[in-house]
Amino acid sequence: MGLIVISLIMGILISYKGLLAENLYSFTDKLTLVGLFLLLFTMGVKIGGDPEVVSNLKTLGFKAIVLSLGSVLGSVILLFLFEFKFKRED
Repeated sequence: MGLIVISLIMGILISYKGLLAENLYSFTDKLTLVGLFLLLFTMGVKIGGDPEVVSNLKTLGFKAIVLSLGSVLGSVILLFLFEFKFKRED
C-alpha cells in the first residue's frame, strides 16, 4: 500500500513541477486507460477463478449492486452540493 501512495505522490510532484514534457500528457491519458482496462480484466479473471465467489454470486451480486448504486448516488449528490456552493460564491 505504501508503494502505491509513494507512486501517486511522485506522479503528482513530477506533474506539478512541470518535469514531464507537454506532449507526453496525451500519452499518459492513453496509458492510464490501458492500465485501467488491464486492472479490470485481471480482477475479472481473479473473481471468475475463485469458486467460492462464483458460488455466492447471487448474494454478492445484490450487495455489489446496492453498494455501487449508493456510491454513484452519493457522488452525484455531493457533486450537486459542491457545484451549488461554488456557483453561489462566484
